[in-house]
Amino acid sequence: MRRIGALSIGESPRPDLLQEITPCIAADRITQWGAMDGMHPQEVWRPEYDVPLITKLGGETVLVERAWMAQRLQQLIDQHHAQVDAFIILCAEDFSSLRAPVPLFIPYVLTRKALEATSFGGRLGIVCPVSGQVTSCKKKWDGSEWKATVEVASPFVAPELDDAVERLLAAPSDLILLDCTSFSQEQARHLSVAHQRSVVAVRSFAWTVLKEFVIQQ
Repeated sequence: MRRIGALSIGESPRPDLLQEITPCIAADRITQWGAMDGMHPQEVWRPEYDVPLITKLGGETVLVERAWMAQRLQQLIDQHHAQVDAFIILCAEDFSSLRAPVPLFIPYVLTRKALEATSFGGRLGIVCPVSGQVTSCKKKWDGSEWKATVEVASPFVAPELDDAVERLLAAPSDLILLDCTSFSQEQARHLSVAHQRSVVAVRSFAWTVLKEFVIQQ
């Protein structure tokens, strides 16, 4: 079975981000690296940033700068690509500028391609985890056949997520994407049942494609 390098934007390991895929891929086939392994929260806090990304470090929730994080992820790829057959980025941000000599699975890119392939022309609702992401998130998800409406909710505070979905349904939205890999498939299923509307966690698309890649010897 192929070897996968899982790259998080915080510290590793992050079993919560991989719990949905490990039943399909043997745990010893996945090696995790974190872009902030060995760092202290004070070393990575950025009061000025282009787009803030939310993650966990030392048990604390921290914000990091997108451009700075892209550099850290590229360093991990350059350092470890000989040890794996593919990488997956454990973040829903648009990291399509990253380059790797092995297959690189980026949840945002896979989800975007899926929407375009299905010619989705409805009303797209997005839940992002940080208020500072709203403008960039809308720009990231707007499509030629649809426009995105964005609301904010932390993946770590359940009531916020329910409230955000309620606001998107009032917009209204035909499909809701949970735009952070910390949002789980379980949360998406709960919201779909509770609100009787399609709710999808962005990381779901990545898991589906990654599983097919891994089982193909």
